[in-house]
Amino acid sequence: LKEHDDGWLYSIIKSAKPLWLIGAQGSGKTNTAGAIALIRKYCFDAPIYQLIDRHATGENWDVWKLLDASLKAESEEEIGQALEDATDRWLQRIKEKPKSKQQIIIDEFTNLKKLPSCKEVATLFFSMHLTDTRKAKENFIGVNHYFTNESTVEGTFEARKSGTIQLKKFSADGEIPLSRVQIVHGLVDEHGNELIEVEKTLPSWFEVNKIYEHFNGSPIKFEQ
Repeated sequence: LKEHDDGWLYSIIKSAKPLWLIGAQGSGKTNTAGAIALIRKYCFDAPIYQLIDRHATGENWDVWKLLDASLKAESEEEIGQALEDATDRWLQRIKEKPKSKQQIIIDEFTNLKKLPSCKEVATLFFSMHLTDTRKAKENFIGVNHYFTNESTVEGTFEARKSGTIQLKKFSADGEIPLSRVQIVHGLVDEHGNELIEVEKTLPSWFEVNKIYEHFNGSPIKFEQ
């Protein structure tokens, strides 16, 4: 990771900033989210504590099952409670100043905030995650189609730009993900200059099943 394409992906994985993966259907957002989460789990001792996804045990289960999350929220009632619990937990962890890290993953936030019972708490959740997850040592990964005011929370543009990493994924046919990615914002180069809409690539081996197997008895044959 440190050697691939100037080490941009390693920088993202070790960063405490909330990470948002965006892109159209078929761009492989969920798979990449799972791959990043596994590396954080195995290399940086950050277990996945909470997974929030309406399709957690459906179409996304092949990815999420590999993460072994402690808590999973899938129904509307579970999601509303999970969002509330997360905001309370962040405040408590900040007070406790924990030394250990953990992770939270949320998929399709735009759809979750439209759920009748989740609107209010989703707005609070989003606003708090911009600052509190870093202080609480809780690595955050969000998956969304877009990252606009309409798809997130209005009035947070500057906070989103300065407080998160946004990574865009692509597909040529709506089914097969490309290795091409774009750092929309959130990273800087070695001179401290902000990287805005910079094109990068993912390693050919950067796939959730391969990474899981690598840490469970079947090592990856890395590119030479």
